[in-house]
Parts: sequence; C-alpha cells; structure tokens
Amino acid sequence: MNNNSNIVVAIIAGLAAGAALGMLFAPDEGGETQDRLSRALNDLKEKIMDSAMQGIDTLAATRENVSREIENKGFDLKEETQKEFNKKIADA
Repeated sequence: MNNNSNIVVAIIAGLAAGAALGMLFAPDEGGETQDRLSRALNDLKEKIMDSAMQGIDTLAATRENVSREIENKGFDLKEETQKEFNKKIADA
C-alpha cells in the first residue's frame, strides 16, 4: 500500500476506535451500546475490506502495466539488437 492508503486506513481506524470508546462511555443501556458498537465495527470492517480490495485492484493493474512495459522494452531491445547484428554482418 502506498503512503496515502496507509494514512486513510489509519484515519478510518482512529475514527472507529474513537466512536467505539464514545459508545462505551455513553449513558446508554448495555444492550443498546453493544448493538451500536457491533454495527460500527461491522461498518469499519466493510470500509477496511473495501479499501483493501481497492489496493489489491491497484496492485494488479500496476503489475499488468509493468509486465506489459517490460515485454515491450524486451521486444524493442530484441529489434535493436537484431538491427545492430545485421549491420555488423553487412559491414563485415
């Protein structure tokens, strides 16, 4: 993950932790607090999973782009080498 993604995940986790602590110390009934906390944690889990999937998708796309670029450069190098070889043969 890049630095921006790490920051976003840290902010989301910090917000969720703050919300969870706020709910724990709020003057609600125990069962209601547990339900609110459970929903908040499930929401956090979904956000983290979405962020992770976006990161995985970005990595996969980057891998494809890098692979394609390496393949193209290899093909260009082969072509250039073949031209140089043919020129040296012709000059010989």
